[in-house]
Formats: sequence, structure tokens, C-alpha cells
Amino acid sequence: MASAYDFVQYDSIQPLTIAAKDNSTSAVRNLTNYTVKAKFRSPAGREFVRAMTVTDAANGIAQYALTGDEFDVAGVWQVEILFRYSDGKDQAGLDLLTLNVRARL
Repeated sequence: MASAYDFVQYDSIQPLTIAAKDNSTSAVRNLTNYTVKAKFRSPAGREFVRAMTVTDAANGIAQYALTGDEFDVAGVWQVEILFRYSDGKDQAGLDLLTLNVRARL
């Protein structure tokens, strides 16, 4: 199941915030000893990866502070969340996030 978020082209105030859950139990995933990244895909197919900051490990919260240059194209963006444990094992989140980016006037 995808989750939808709304942004405006060139936004830099509102961070992208996620709450990680365990894929099998839906319980909160403790992000202690994890690094988290967001892989963005624009409506045109351009992809890039940005590091997220774990802001509340016990409650599975991570954020990415937008810089203003990410959403250069209006439309529907997709984001995949990537988790890496301290032992080097990787896991991608099962859900793709959908970001609705409207054009700035």
C-alpha cells in the first residue's frame, strides 16, 4: 500500500517524514543502529538518493530536510525508503511513497 504526501515544486520548509514499521507485524521498527536513505524518482524517471536523519529511533521516525532543488518537476513522484543495519544488511521498504508535487505559481 502506497502512502501519499503533498508538496509544492521547490519546497524546502516541510521535511519528508516517515514512520518505519516492521513489514510482517506492522509494529514500529526501532531504527537504532540503522541508516536510512530515500530514493526519489521524478515523473520523468530521474532518480537520486538522499540520506535521511533518524530523529526518534525508538519510534521509527526518520526525516529528510528538503533543500529546494529536489522537486524541480511537478507531478507524481515516487520514493523508496532504504534501511541499512550496522552489520551492512540492507532492506527496502515494501511500500512506495507517492509524492504529489504541484507546480509553483
